[in-house]
Amino acid sequence: EDLKRMKKVLRRLGHVDANGVIQTKGRTACEVNTANELVVVELIFTGVFNDLNCEQCVALLSCMTFDERNKDDDDPLKGMKGYLAN
Repeated sequence: EDLKRMKKVLRRLGHVDANGVIQTKGRTACEVNTANELVVVELIFTGVFNDLNCEQCVALLSCMTFDERNKDDDDPLKGMKGYLAN
């Protein structure tokens, strides 16, 4: 049931065709590594980035970053302390 709904969403968004063949949007989504691949691909293909300057693009994309945290990492600033000391 869940798989059918997922396929339906991918068809409606144009990531696959009626026969289940992956289209350009689907191939693009496979190359995007975020927590929100479908959202990022829709932003790209609808031209959202076309009218944004570099800083605005970076700000928008920074909202889509995926950070797989290590469960043993107690201190979120651990890797940044060297940079923050300056």
